[in-house]
Amino acid sequence: AEFDPSYAIYACGDSIQPNLIVNADPTQIDTFIWNITDGVSCLDCYNPFISTPKGKNYSVTVIDEDGCIAIADLSTVVSNEAEVYAPNIISPTSKNAANQVFWLQSGDRKEFITTLRIFDRWGNKVFEDYNFETNDMEHSWDGRLHEGNVVPGVYVYYFTYIDCAGYEQLEKGDVTVIF
Repeated sequence: AEFDPSYAIYACGDSIQPNLIVNADPTQIDTFIWNITDGVSCLDCYNPFISTPKGKNYSVTVIDEDGCIAIADLSTVVSNEAEVYAPNIISPTSKNAANQVFWLQSGDRKEFITTLRIFDRWGNKVFEDYNFETNDMEHSWDGRLHEGNVVPGVYVYYFTYIDCAGYEQLEKGDVTVIF
């Protein structure tokens, strides 16, 4: 027996349906034994869906009515990378509101941001925010510090978020402020 392919890479929150190939009459299969049952949608069928927040090495033992045994292995890798987009430039005087502020955006799946901090070139903190979801302009930096505009230039940021496996991850970058 074998899986085709013998590995799978999928995005966090998605599922896969591996193709199990067995050199036997499907009606003669008596038993499927999975080494890991967590995330397997059907323990007694050929092609179950598999969904788990962490990559795992699955093995299924197939036994036919005559007692013949075949084993197939499947390695899965889950991409936990957040799909969080941060602007690389903002202009607080822009006519487009979305370009006026630094805000974290994502696709359909919102990410939970635990910390966002922005620093000037000397390492002074100019902005911070905690515990919010992406795509929320209420949690944005408008290029201001102490009621005045910051000096135009490059600012560095970092944010932490919780991935779908429940682990805190760190992302960092820089943003240019122009007026």
